[in-house]
Amino acid sequence: MYNTPETSKELDGLFKQGTDFYEKQDWNNAIKAFQAFIDSSDDPAANVHYMLGSAQYAVGDLNNAKQNLRMCLTYKPDHQEALVNLGLILGKEGNTDEADRLIQKSADLGNTYAKRILAG
Repeated sequence: MYNTPETSKELDGLFKQGTDFYEKQDWNNAIKAFQAFIDSSDDPAANVHYMLGSAQYAVGDLNNAKQNLRMCLTYKPDHQEALVNLGLILGKEGNTDEADRLIQKSADLGNTYAKRILAG
């Protein structure tokens, strides 16, 4: 379904494959493609971790989703969507203080979805 890169040029293609799978909500293949990209890259981008974590969240793999969303935030602390998704996961797990803090930060950055969540 997805290709393993043999050269650094193929990393772009692998990222595109992951993005295509993600947009089609083909979560399992998106996970495989993004994970292959991360495993093959010396410098994974924040968005790859965000998309991998979001796809993992969509299939219920919350532990790996949290790990990748946190990695995204390591690279880009103001990634609004990663803040919201991580907050939603933590809220489901009962860690409401951290969840509220993350969602509030995203709302403060202008994320309208986070604002709707906070409005109840």
